[in-house]
Amino acid sequence: MSRPQLPGWVKLLERMLDWAAKESIIRDDADVRELITGTDKVDNDLLLAAQELRRRLGERNFGQFLRGLFRDKTLQPSEAHRLLPQLNFAAVLTTNYDKLIESAYPAATPAYTQLSLPELPAVSRDRDFAVVKVHGDIDWLDSIVLGQADYRKAMFASAAFRVFLINTFTTRTVLFLGCSLTDPDLLAFLDELVFQCNGQLGGAHFALMRTKGMNALKRRNFEDRFGIRILGDDAEGGFPDIPAFLRQLQSESPTASAPPPTAAPAPVTESDAQDIASLLEAMGQRILDKRPAQGGLHFLSEYKAGAQVRRVLTCYSPQSVRPVELERLHQAIRTYNVDEGILLTASPVPTDIQKSARALDLQVWDRDAFVGRLADFTLYLDKLKKEYKEAGIEQYYVPLRARLEVKGEAHGQPVALDDFVDRWLESPERNHLSLLGDFGTGKTWFSQRLAYRVATAGKGRIPIRIALRDYSRAYDIEQVLTDAFSNRFDVKLGGGFRTIRRLNDEGKLLLLFDGFDEMERRAGDYRTALDNFWEIAKLVAPRAKVLLTCRTAFFRHRTEEEDVLKQGERHEVRLVKGEDVIDLSDRRDFEVVHLTEFDDGQIREALRKLAPADWEALDARIRALPQIEDLAHRPVLLEMIAKTLPAIARDEDLNLATLYQHYTDNLLQLRSAESIPPN
Repeated sequence: MSRPQLPGWVKLLERMLDWAAKESIIRDDADVRELITGTDKVDNDLLLAAQELRRRLGERNFGQFLRGLFRDKTLQPSEAHRLLPQLNFAAVLTTNYDKLIESAYPAATPAYTQLSLPELPAVSRDRDFAVVKVHGDIDWLDSIVLGQADYRKAMFASAAFRVFLINTFTTRTVLFLGCSLTDPDLLAFLDELVFQCNGQLGGAHFALMRTKGMNALKRRNFEDRFGIRILGDDAEGGFPDIPAFLRQLQSESPTASAPPPTAAPAPVTESDAQDIASLLEAMGQRILDKRPAQGGLHFLSEYKAGAQVRRVLTCYSPQSVRPVELERLHQAIRTYNVDEGILLTASPVPTDIQKSARALDLQVWDRDAFVGRLADFTLYLDKLKKEYKEAGIEQYYVPLRARLEVKGEAHGQPVALDDFVDRWLESPERNHLSLLGDFGTGKTWFSQRLAYRVATAGKGRIPIRIALRDYSRAYDIEQVLTDAFSNRFDVKLGGGFRTIRRLNDEGKLLLLFDGFDEMERRAGDYRTALDNFWEIAKLVAPRAKVLLTCRTAFFRHRTEEEDVLKQGERHEVRLVKGEDVIDLSDRRDFEVVHLTEFDDGQIREALRKLAPADWEALDARIRALPQIEDLAHRPVLLEMIAKTLPAIARDEDLNLATLYQHYTDNLLQLRSAESIPPN
């Protein structure tokens, strides 16, 4: 599909090897080159060569080479790519790393990788179209599958992705384009898939290949082994004309742009079953039994309501709810002798169905609405908004600015922090943001105001702000969040941390961790604080939003260490090398921004709010005192200056020490006066 713009397997490895030699990364390449071009090589030699090249290059050089090749700005979709959206495919699965297929579809078309575990079930469950990059995406280096060791771990170690692939090949007709019988990618993929499917892919599948000169025994073995019928022109010696084939397919499909008719209800897949079971457990239910039912799946479970144990029968249906489903559930409740009946569906519930359900004393929910019932945040949000207003932050707040970090360094002109964070919140693929700033630059006020803004918006995510100074020892993130929700925020959790994890994975939370450096100072142990950082990093998931504030000095950048961070299973990040660094450079889902100190305009805006009556005179006096003007660029010190400077008569007495002394004396006098009872 992508030739001749991009190389095939052999050319890719040859170019990688030549680049590594040119960059003096690999000096002795004879053994690897023999695997690639040797006359006695077998198919798996290319996989072994790829694995060895990745190891020798190291992840940083490996990523640099691939991005230079697959992110070339001159790459454009071919005719074959542009024909794909005109055909009624249910989904596109590709082993390519490049962006050519996505660029041929509308900009809003979802594109996932094998690591997009929460999103993949929707491709099967909701029949939503998506491009699925089963070997990874060039913009997400940790997702790239290249080499023998990558296949089983990256593609089939995850139960959710394995279920997605099995469901695709057992319920769909799959058409392979641009493959060959000697393609190690294809053969490794199919071998593992057939193993997972107990030796049979099922269904009818086809592969467009170059068939001229193809060994008859190999062809028959391929078709028998995988159940894939090979299509091709035995008289044509070159690669198949993919655009011509797609045009023919389009012309023979009279309703190419219309969805195909549905002959029978979509079955409840194993992925659906796992999803609903996990959702019920997050609700606090203990599943006792699971069994198929007409038109859906029944879950028998129980949960505690005070001293009482209540039994629930939940029926999940992938179809739009009809009155007949309600009647079936009503009858099943009598059979199971349960206290409650719930009907869950993948589609929105019509008003008439809701009325009918209430008449039968049943609950009926679409899946998204049911997720919204995992926890009640009403009182928590009311309290958060009330405390913010009482704190008076909005009266004195001046919008902050920040610089983005690129390769460990603050870069470019300052940008409005509110706008940057708003865009970050709106981008599903951006998951973790570290906000770094020196003492007194406004990190805590910003996090409090952001929580208030998100809470006031009343849509999307629930802001959960946690002051890390309250946690000074080693902890696991389950303890921190469960304690915060249950004891500090008074949010009831039916499933404990499972509830929090599910809300986070569903994209329902904004987790704000404020003052990471304060936790380290209280712990007195950098190693403990470092471990705690990676505990927080466990929360990073494809739909999560995690924001952490910290003093800049805490983050230390490595200079000689390599491979400090390694992406593990289930999106967990762990430290694998180096004892004293947090290095977030080149991390796709870990971003860093640096707060800038106040510029002159921000100082004047702050003074207008702090001293409305005489801010101009105060500003002029500050400008005339270089030692004070330098301090005024930090918000916390500017407030101290504004409150203290008018009471200091002699400018020559001014320095940071005397400023602190006068401010502290005034504060002590104020508190002493407040403690004296009235006459």
